[in-house]
Amino acid sequence: MIKKDIKLFATDLDGTLFDTKNVNYNAYQDAIKMAKIEINIDYSDFCTLYNGKNYKDFLPKIIPNITEEQMKNIHDFKKKIYT
Repeated sequence: MIKKDIKLFATDLDGTLFDTKNVNYNAYQDAIKMAKIEINIDYSDFCTLYNGKNYKDFLPKIIPNITEEQMKNIHDFKKKIYT
């Protein structure tokens, strides 16, 4: 029996029905270029070490001496690209 008073049902389909690793990887690659930083993220490393992690945790591991402002800019660019 289905309850009719349920207003919202949320589920996370990433990794099951949808695989967004490529989209995330490419969005971060483009965002880093937009921030005028010359570095390439290794795809395999991104998928195994960084995908699904918070940008504040992994960007400093990829980009030495990154500032808070640079991280925020990259994250903002990535969000725009991703959508």
